[in-house]
Amino acid sequence: MSNSSWEEKNDKALRRDIKKGSGKFPSLNYLRLTKRQQMASVPLENALDNETPNCKNNSEEYIDYHEDYEPTPERAYEMCRDCPMLVECARFANAYRPPIGVWGGQVWRDGKVVESDYNK
Repeated sequence: MSNSSWEEKNDKALRRDIKKGSGKFPSLNYLRLTKRQQMASVPLENALDNETPNCKNNSEEYIDYHEDYEPTPERAYEMCRDCPMLVECARFANAYRPPIGVWGGQVWRDGKVVESDYNK
């Protein structure tokens, strides 16, 4: 397959994805989202077009950490407190149930929010 025909085929797939409502770009498609998760991802992707999240270029602190160095819920709150995408990120996390990471000011592990010691 020539390079130009590959690009044309890729462009058609991208236009199809956009028409289906996966946002302006299918950046979260690799997650194989359910319909509910797709609906939550659209505002998150739209916000990504206009804002810069606190976690951008800082994945080791937000999702690529070793489980022994998991942030506390209090630390997660501090990490995300002033993020312009806090609400969209939290809504997406509630729909997606991430396996690990700091999302929307909360620590997620195995699809559940890690509770603070203060709440116990």
